[in-house]
Amino acid sequence: MMTIRMAVLPVAGFGTRVLPATQAIPKELLPAMDRPALQYVADEARAAGIEHIVFVTGRGKGAIEDYFDIAFELEDALAKKGKSELLAELERLHMPAGAGGEIQLTDAMATLMASQPFHALEYDGQDYDCGSRLGYLEAVLAYARDHPEIGPHARKLIARMAG
Repeated sequence: MMTIRMAVLPVAGFGTRVLPATQAIPKELLPAMDRPALQYVADEARAAGIEHIVFVTGRGKGAIEDYFDIAFELEDALAKKGKSELLAELERLHMPAGAGGEIQLTDAMATLMASQPFHALEYDGQDYDCGSRLGYLEAVLAYARDHPEIGPHARKLIARMAG
């Protein structure tokens, strides 16, 4: 069985379904509890054994690159304190926009398949459509419900609001 080592995450969309928030913040960086939604995706990929994460970005997505980029000052401060943290690797994939001015997942897959073997994986996990208002709300509520610090209170609050 072949080991999957790379994940390709298309994050070049405009976030039109969650405007006006996405005029200033890429939808992938909208917080789902205490971290950007994209950080949860990257963390889960790493936990699943993924070694390389490729973010297919577009114009106006510099904040994503900044978020995952190496912060030399931070690394220096952590080293001086004796703490070492691994920062996610960011690889840029330059390609022209597809349908709707966005880079589609199929565009990214086709580009990758042209240069190397490409495999898919079906998983038994929960996913959230953070590109829609309802999907984003569902993700925030789920992460709040399961958060180790505020989970018990969040569950009571959610139950009270539903009642």
